Amino acid sequence: MAEGEKTPVSSTDDKPFFVIDAEDVAEATAAATSTATTTAPPASAPSQPPQPMMLGTLGNPTPASAPHPGASSSMSTAAEGEMKANPWGAPTPKLTGDINVMNEQGMFVMPAADPQQPERFRWGQFFAGLFLPFIVLFVFGVGFAAFEPEYEDPWRYETVELNGQNGTTFQHQLTPTSDEFFQYMWTEVVHEGEYYRVSCLAELYSYNEDDNQNSGGDIPVYQMSEETYSEVEIGSYFSSNQTLWFSLSNISADRLTVEIEYVDEEIYEDVGGLSDGVFCLLPLAFVVGTIVAFVRGNRAFGFGMLTSLSLMVILPFLFVFLLILAFSGI
Repeated sequence: MAEGEKTPVSSTDDKPFFVIDAEDVAEATAAATSTATTTAPPASAPSQPPQPMMLGTLGNPTPASAPHPGASSSMSTAAEGEMKANPWGAPTPKLTGDINVMNEQGMFVMPAADPQQPERFRWGQFFAGLFLPFIVLFVFGVGFAAFEPEYEDPWRYETVELNGQNGTTFQHQLTPTSDEFFQYMWTEVVHEGEYYRVSCLAELYSYNEDDNQNSGGDIPVYQMSEETYSEVEIGSYFSSNQTLWFSLSNISADRLTVEIEYVDEEIYEDVGGLSDGVFCLLPLAFVVGTIVAFVRGNRAFGFGMLTSLSLMVILPFLFVFLLILAFSGI
């Protein structure tokens, strides 16, 4: 073969795979036409929509359920590794972004919130809290009146006539019993139309002995002008011998009527002890009950108790106002 001649190139063996010429296009067109003619359904058969083909699954291999009659043949064959189908035969979608359809990917479905009706106001609890404090006060009042012992007056009063020495100096020996102690003495003196009060209050010094102004635990006697309110010490009560002595200052009187008050110590300590203690605890019980009602969620009961407290404050003023209207003649 001569050097100048070229060897012919085969169109099938030596042509690159990416080169497409007119001959390749004609062959592909003829093959497609023959396939469409062979597989085309009869004209009377209804056309079916295209069906999806599942190539795999990201979930655990589970057998698919029976496919829907309209599903494709690729969905009718259940094999290991296929996606689990729902009751309608359609595959469960994966990685859609909807947490309600990703159960097989380890996601949890959050149930929708159940709308609740707003809590109704409990009027029964409100009226219970409104009337309960009044009922408790009434029961305690009747109970103490019925079961407490008969009241005994711890105070004993004595009236004595004292004669003065030179019209100014007076002295008296007090006579308390073994269970009594001296509490108070007073008298009035009229001099030149002006009133003077002479008094000795032992109660101020019975519990505060450091306040005694005289030695020996003596209690001072004072003279006070009721017009100028000027006060001066004029004598003492000597607790050691229970003697009362005083000398009038710048006034004089031949005779004085003196009122003396004694107190039975045993009866005085027992009077009102239990009842006063219980009634002092009632406000604390009211506050604690109101707080517990709100903490436990019984809001209506708590509001009822607060309303009863308001009524306890308002009713006395309303009663006084009605009395003023009744007697004022308006």
